[in-house]
Amino acid sequence: MWGFIPPTLLPDLKDLTGEALELFVDGSPKAYLGPDKSVLIFGLRRGGDRYIALDISDPLSPKFMWEISTVTAGYEELGQTWSTPQLGKIANALLEGGWPLSGEDTTSIRTVPPSR
Repeated sequence: MWGFIPPTLLPDLKDLTGEALELFVDGSPKAYLGPDKSVLIFGLRRGGDRYIALDISDPLSPKFMWEISTVTAGYEELGQTWSTPQLGKIANALLEGGWPLSGEDTTSIRTVPPSR
């Protein structure tokens, strides 16, 4: 068994005192299992603005593959990574849904049932 903490979140571990809700990695992971390589991809969701991929071909020894964030060329406007990653054969692209930039989702939303 193993766990993975994104390196950019390591400095924030000191804030886990139990006194407040801290968000780190709360995105749903997606595993792609192939005959030669298995990959686990996940977003930080409300915990941040990045997607991370791990090579889990050897389940006892996972390896960091890559990270996409706002410092990755072409992803400067990436917001919180709420979408569950989906891979496909479209020019080897990672597709992700949009979400507000971090700090822009402070408005409360109230749902009102339709009138009868």
